[in-house]
Parts: sequence; C-alpha cells; structure tokens
Amino acid sequence: MADDNAGDGLEAGADEGEVAPSALVQRLGPFWTPEHTSQALEMSGVEELEQAIAAGRVLGLQTSDGALVVPVFQFESIEGRVRVRPHLDIVMTRLRSCDSWSVALLIRDTPMPELGGLTVIEAAAQGRVADLQAFANVVHSEWGDPF
Repeated sequence: MADDNAGDGLEAGADEGEVAPSALVQRLGPFWTPEHTSQALEMSGVEELEQAIAAGRVLGLQTSDGALVVPVFQFESIEGRVRVRPHLDIVMTRLRSCDSWSVALLIRDTPMPELGGLTVIEAAAQGRVADLQAFANVVHSEWGDPF
C-alpha cells in the first residue's frame, strides 16, 4: 500500500507471497497510518483522529482486514504544518455516513458536471464553497444514509 517515496511512515511492502495492492488502493494511495496521521495533524493521539474521522473532518478508510488507513491526498503542508485541504470538509462531513472508499474516489479525481467538470479537490482549491455544499447535498440525496 505504501509509496516508498512518500515518506508516509507506512510499514507495508510487497513481500514475497503478499497480494499486490488493488487498483483502488493504487489509485487512492499513498496512505498514512492512524499513528502517523495523528502526529502529523498535531492531535493528542489516535482517539482524537478517530473522532475527527467519525465527524467527517478527516477521511479514513477501513481495509478488508480491518486496518484503518488515511489517504494522503486530503492533506497539504503549509509552513511545515499539515492540515486537511480547505473546504474538503464540506463534502466529507456531509457524506460521512456514506461508503468512505466511494467518497475518497469522488473527492480525489472524479470530474463532476455539477462542479463545472472539476474534481472536488479542484473546486475546493478554488474556494467554491456554495458549489461544494450543493454538490454534497445532491450526492447525499442520491446515495442516502446506509441505515
């Protein structure tokens, strides 16, 4: 799962006999561990990170073997401080009850007609807050709550 050049602190590697990462993992990676993420975000620990994930302020993904991984694409570093990219929380918070892998794909690199052909990351970078709110509401109404 880890990108050796990412410096992300993951311990995953392609040892002999391991299954190669899926195309989905390759598309959304690299990933950080919860421990590395909580340190990078200057949180008190993994419990605080888990609360942020539950609230939709950080996107965390549960793997099929139960591990929690955090996609790096949602972060930026400004003057040495890591933070979630501005305005992504608009979509992540609204869609926090939806499948997190689907949300990750939606945010990372899916151009959306509702956003003028931009991805969520691109629209967020342009500060298109109203468009992101409307988009998140539409997606939520289409995907709905799982329960």
